[in-house]
Parts: sequence; structure tokens; C-alpha cells
Amino acid sequence: MHPSGFFFARTIGDLTAHRSGRFFQTNGVEFFAWPVAAALSNKIVHIDLPLVICGRTKKSWGSNLRFCNPGRKKIKKFIDDVEKIRKSAPLTNFTMCNLIAEGILTAQKSFPKEFEKYKFDEVQYIIMTEKELNERKRLGVDVSIEIEEIKNYLNKNPSLRDEISKIKQMGYRKKTLWRKTRALIGDLGMRQIKERIRTLREVKQRTESDAQKVNRGEVNGGLRISGKDFGFNNIIGCTEFLERIHNQKREMNVIKENKAEYAKAYPASAN
Repeated sequence: MHPSGFFFARTIGDLTAHRSGRFFQTNGVEFFAWPVAAALSNKIVHIDLPLVICGRTKKSWGSNLRFCNPGRKKIKKFIDDVEKIRKSAPLTNFTMCNLIAEGILTAQKSFPKEFEKYKFDEVQYIIMTEKELNERKRLGVDVSIEIEEIKNYLNKNPSLRDEISKIKQMGYRKKTLWRKTRALIGDLGMRQIKERIRTLREVKQRTESDAQKVNRGEVNGGLRISGKDFGFNNIIGCTEFLERIHNQKREMNVIKENKAEYAKAYPASAN
């Protein structure tokens, strides 16, 4: 959803403004504008290449509220200074999840025909909002008012509350089952499978911890890396890193395509 990932004709922006009053609406402006731009476009082209290097300033909401820990005082200042009134989102808290919800729901209200087949997932909305608030709580920020608002909202919507409770319980059971499965594998002495699990865990830890650390704090979403972890410390080194990754991906695709063609030409040999 980052603005740098989208290019579109000005006519799309003019059409949006003509029909809804403004092209940019809500606090998280891109979360309204980009879905509308996509819905009003006749054609969309997806380029699966790293064409943009995205930087974040120390004043960025994303940098301070999602991707690092600037301290509870600075986070509180960001939250206190922002507009809390919501036109569409059920909750009033200032989280990235709620910004996204506000933008998408406002887009649905402004363009009901274009978005009539898209359903807003309220269950995931509540779960992800709670997760973000709990992460903020661990940083020492007081989120009691926001948590209380969610509880009150769920009490008014008991069916939603029950569905969320079931999903959380299922998630707990899956974790428990995975622990039992790993123990069983170890008891059976299946060395290769156990080694594979160990390797997968190391890869997961790498992508979720080391590769997601930035100098100003912990990253908690997506795959974002610190140049320090991969041997570069400037924009030139970053482009060279992206080029290497892209070339490796292209080489792997070529190998897969060659294998697929060989399998079609010599099906007996492939089997």
C-alpha cells in the first residue's frame, strides 16, 4: 500500500475528486486513494521487480508507530496530536490497522457500486488492532482506553466476540499440536525430518528477527532488513543488494522453466 508502489494517470485522480469531493481523504490518505484508483482503472499492470527504494524519515508515522521504538513519550505525542474522529471505522484508536480500516470503509461508502463485492473482514480487523495495541503496551504506552473501547464494542456485538474467541482458541490448539508433532518426530529418530525442521526454524528466526532489525529499533511487520546485516550502509550498496537478489530470483525462474520444458518433452525421463 505504500504510495511509492503506485503510478496512475491524473485522470483517475480527477475522477475520484469529482465523484467524492477529494482524492485524498482520511488520516491514512493512501488507504482511501489507492483502492479507489484501482477500482476506477480499466487496466492494471503489475511489475514484479524492485523498482523503488523506500526510505522513512524520523517524523514518519510508520517509522515511529510500527517499525521502531522511539520511546513511549514520543509515541504518546504522536497519538495525542492526531485527529481521532473516524467517519467510517468502528473504533477511534490511532493504529495503522485502524487507519487502513478508515480508508477502505470510507472508500466503500463513497463508491458502493465499485466495492460492493468486497467484504470488510471485521474479525481480522479486531484481532490485528488488539495485536498492535498490545505491542504498544509492551513499549510502556498506556492503551487502557483503546482496549476498553474494543471490549465495549465486542460486548455490543456478541456474535463477533464469540467468533474472535474461537479463532484465538484454534490458534492456541495449532501451536500445541505443532509442539507435540516435533516431540513425536524426535522420539521416532527421524534425523532428516528433524534437521529440516531445525533449518526451517533458523530461517524463520533470521527473517523474523535479525533481518528485520533496524538501527532505531525492532521491525514488527513485513520483510524489512538492516543494511548492517547484509554488508551495505548507503543507497548504492542497497541497490547492489537488490540487484543481486533480483538476479538470483531470475536465475531460479530460468531453472524452473527449463525443468518444466524438459518434463514436457521427456515425460518418461522426468518420472
